[in-house]
Amino acid sequence: MDQAFVISAWGLTVITATVLWLNRPLTPPSNVPENDGLGPGLRFPFSLIVDRLDPTQRETIQKAKRVAILIAAPSCGTCRPILQALPDLTRSHPDTPLVVLLFGERDIVESAKVEYRLSTPTFAYTAALERALDTHFLPTLYIVGADERIVEKSILHSTDELGTLLA
Repeated sequence: MDQAFVISAWGLTVITATVLWLNRPLTPPSNVPENDGLGPGLRFPFSLIVDRLDPTQRETIQKAKRVAILIAAPSCGTCRPILQALPDLTRSHPDTPLVVLLFGERDIVESAKVEYRLSTPTFAYTAALERALDTHFLPTLYIVGADERIVEKSILHSTDELGTLLA
């Protein structure tokens, strides 16, 4: 009787493990850790950015089907090539407006705008934005739909990745 119990308990364990494995969530792989702030489907806090835009920029963003928001730092080694590529990428993808949020004080942000020839709306990543977005990895790109919900979020590793996401 003890041997039969052990065999049936083992069989039940194998069946349970198989059922659990077959019913696991099948989510696409993401390069963004689960605990890194807002993710797809959640509303992006545009109210923290929209007041900083001039009327033309605000109108462009409101009419767009989607908006790209890049969070970067001029001192970040991975961010620098992406910031250097932004003028060309924004010209080649005019249908996706881009807003750049940079870590740093106002003077750092202003010098980065000049150094990287940024013509897109570029602002300091404020404490309020940091609390709302809770992003820990740079550079991070959000693609936000017309409904102000995050469609995609990606930690960027190359300018090619950025070009693909803007397309």
